[in-house]
Amino acid sequence: KAARRDDSGGVASECAEKHDARQGLLEARNARHYTAMMCACKTGHLVIVQYLFSSGANIHATSKSGNSCLMWAA
Repeated sequence: KAARRDDSGGVASECAEKHDARQGLLEARNARHYTAMMCACKTGHLVIVQYLFSSGANIHATSKSGNSCLMWAA
């Protein structure tokens, strides 16, 4: 949610949990099957993309329609 709002502080708070919980948050999906990384890439929020990447977000995950954050970032 924070990634979609361009709320870097919110993203940091959401990802500041234990390692297992962080991986769960990084891989969590919305109704369109987008991860936080996908939402940040699609909406062009570079600071959040950088934070999620450094936190270990999966850059190869795909949505239900086959889109990935790499496609939106290009």
